[in-house]
Amino acid sequence: MNHKAAQPNDETYNQLCEVGFTILDPFILLADQPSRKVGFFAKRKLKKAIAAFEQAIVLQPQNFVAYWGLGKTYQALDYPDQTLASFERAYTCEKSNADVCREACLAAMECGDFLKGNDYADKAIAISEDDPGHYCNKALALMFLGKDKEALESVSHSLRLAPQDEITQYVNGIILSVAQGKVDRPTTMAECQQIEFVGSPSLESNVCDFNISQVLIAGEGWKRFDGNEVQEHYQNQEGFYVSVLLYFNPPIVPAKWDAKLFRGSLKQQMDGMDKAIVKKRLKSHGYVFIEVEIETCMVGGFKGYRTIMAIPNEEQEYGLTFIGTFTIPLKSACFEVKCVYCEDGLTGARETVIMAKEDCRDNFYTEKYDRDFPGHPLTLVRKTMNEVYEHINVEIDHVHSFYG
Repeated sequence: MNHKAAQPNDETYNQLCEVGFTILDPFILLADQPSRKVGFFAKRKLKKAIAAFEQAIVLQPQNFVAYWGLGKTYQALDYPDQTLASFERAYTCEKSNADVCREACLAAMECGDFLKGNDYADKAIAISEDDPGHYCNKALALMFLGKDKEALESVSHSLRLAPQDEITQYVNGIILSVAQGKVDRPTTMAECQQIEFVGSPSLESNVCDFNISQVLIAGEGWKRFDGNEVQEHYQNQEGFYVSVLLYFNPPIVPAKWDAKLFRGSLKQQMDGMDKAIVKKRLKSHGYVFIEVEIETCMVGGFKGYRTIMAIPNEEQEYGLTFIGTFTIPLKSACFEVKCVYCEDGLTGARETVIMAKEDCRDNFYTEKYDRDFPGHPLTLVRKTMNEVYEHINVEIDHVHSFYG
């Protein structure tokens, strides 16, 4: 931002602006520079900058430079309402400056006016359509407004323009975490800064390369009954439920296994170190679980894996939740077809009966016992996965696969 006024012949105006900017410079908030904490003496200095900018405005009320400086000063002082008012006045004076629109956008979002923030982001894009920051800011505004699909598209465009930009990567992670239900939707900019998301979204492929409709449960008897941009839910005539989930970050289990992994039997593929990797990665993502089954398989024409695990029931102090998942791992995303069943009421019957029968020599969760416990959640998980497996329809270009 050029601190010089648009009318350089007015030396008094320029001198007042220079006084203001000289005071402001150590505290100014820039995209690539962290702000300093403003203490008592700094506030006294910044108030002198405010006085200088206000005197300049009296001399040239239609010149945007002093308004811009005034907005940055209020921003450093963390006065959001005054910040927004100053940048809006700057915009009324100079509507062709993208930087003014950017600052007004951010100030509006700090004030909680996300519609206005989105509007100023659009104005900035119209002026400077190749600036990735404008699309990133627009994505944030759309996320606050609950428009996750549009937010993902906007941040995706920002990543295409600046794939290594750390701020855009962070915003991308926030939006993905919100869209996937991993975190609650923030209501303020301050809440955004507190969000921590699992993993770093891959930039090898753009989020727009994938959409939830690319993986369908298309078999006879299965019907979609609910969904959004990142998940869809299906039910069949027998009452079994499954969900299709789209994650725009790399899969929990490393997908790029060595080709030799797929030679030999399934038992050889999943025994030893490779199985340990799966378990380690799952645990690193917060799954305190009992392993039931992990095996590689083909899912809709893609090499993937099938997992069944049990985790403590989060909604009650006892019992387990059994989760069955088919995963399609891609270079920068993954699809999951998942079913979940929870223990309810009396728990531990399966384990108790088998323990008495087998004298603890066998695994409680071995499939051969399912017929003795038809209503057990593990039995229902296996039955659901068997029912849905042949009906998983995948329409993704293999260019996105690790395996070609």
